[in-house]
Amino acid sequence: MNQNKISNLEELHSKLYTMLSYVKDGQSFAIITHNNPDGDGLAACLGMRRFFAAKQINLDIVLQGESLDKLSFLEVDKHTKDLTDDMTYDNLLIIDCHGYDRINEAKILVERAKRILVIDHHIITSIVDNADYYINSQATSVGIIIYNLLKNELRSIDKDSQKYFAQAIYTTIINDTNNFLNTNVNQEVFQVCQELLDYDISPADISLKFLYEKEASEFKMIGQSLATIQMHHDDKTLIFHTKREFLDSNHLDDSATSKMTQWVKGVKDVEVVIYYWHKTSNEYKFSLRSERHNVQEIAKLFGGGGHDKAAGFTAIGNIEEIITKVLTEIKNRIYG
Repeated sequence: MNQNKISNLEELHSKLYTMLSYVKDGQSFAIITHNNPDGDGLAACLGMRRFFAAKQINLDIVLQGESLDKLSFLEVDKHTKDLTDDMTYDNLLIIDCHGYDRINEAKILVERAKRILVIDHHIITSIVDNADYYINSQATSVGIIIYNLLKNELRSIDKDSQKYFAQAIYTTIINDTNNFLNTNVNQEVFQVCQELLDYDISPADISLKFLYEKEASEFKMIGQSLATIQMHHDDKTLIFHTKREFLDSNHLDDSATSKMTQWVKGVKDVEVVIYYWHKTSNEYKFSLRSERHNVQEIAKLFGGGGHDKAAGFTAIGNIEEIITKVLTEIKNRIYG
């Protein structure tokens, strides 16, 4: 196992720069995030890559064949590589996750790396082998951790890179706060946002591009998914889903399912939201949301994790049976 906990940002900074010193000696360095990347993990990767590129340190962002079209304003496809079976990196940085359950096929990079560093803000479940790890579950987004880690050096890079980095970090914040609607919004969130404004970013422009700018076909898919809404537990639990055919018929990839729960946020009297989408064959991805209850405990029962109020898991099997089990656990553990 050989896992080593990093206790503070100063130690994390030292560990990161020690790894980067090997890059200067000719070793390779990759950054990865979880599969089905979101605007926190992937935007944080993009910001970090640009920050060090401005210092003439080149890092690869490796994805599992899935980018995020909503990050096109950060030129996501230009700055990422698809995972291949023959890839090997000496140094590996894992952002916004810490277990094999969320990195999936990228496990091969973990097994081949000489040094591994994890930076995350999710509740600890099972950490990958041989990793140094910094996990702050109180941080609103992993992007805020990255910002606090590097902010004292931000003025040392060129202004275009400063702005790009600030845009990326702001994206992580609006992703994980649902544009400041979630209960995880705190004083630090607004303090960081205030500081990011010093780098000439436009919050309205970023929010529009990341959260709302969509093709008509995507809105059609959203409408189809919302039409599946069902209510349970005396209308306190809302469940809806995206069928595979909704994506395929509208010529959309899996990234279109990102942030789907925002469309049912604020439904009167609802305490728990369940959203799932059909990935492949009998594999389904679940997201659980609540402003009042700890849904991470429910996700953990199904091999997942996340935060108290926002969690998820992957399930394989008969979907009706899976839903019955999830609803039963929510009824018993949340509503008693």
